[in-house]
Amino acid sequence: GRFSDPPTLNEIVSACSEFLGGQLHPSNCLGIAAFAEAHSCATLEETAIGYVRDHFMEVMNCEEFFQLSPANIKLLLSSDYIHATSEEHNEFCALEIPLEHLLLVHLLGQENRT
Repeated sequence: GRFSDPPTLNEIVSACSEFLGGQLHPSNCLGIAAFAEAHSCATLEETAIGYVRDHFMEVMNCEEFFQLSPANIKLLLSSDYIHATSEEHNEFCALEIPLEHLLLVHLLGQENRT
């Protein structure tokens, strides 16, 4: 009849993942990636990680970045993870901030928040 079968769990997860993927922003993409990983939503996780790669310079200036663990910051800063235009890459390299300094700033920032 008029009503079809109720949606399956996979269809609901897929629809929610598609919705969240459309809401990605530098201020929330790391959180969405972590949420997707925690709930085994591989497609959403890949979409969010791709967004992080493509917008890394913006993401790096958002609060979520400073809430990451040092291990996750190290992962984000690994050369095979960051995808930036050559101009953004040059800007990032021109900063000449060693990874150890970024991790120290991160850890000090966490201490100041508690």
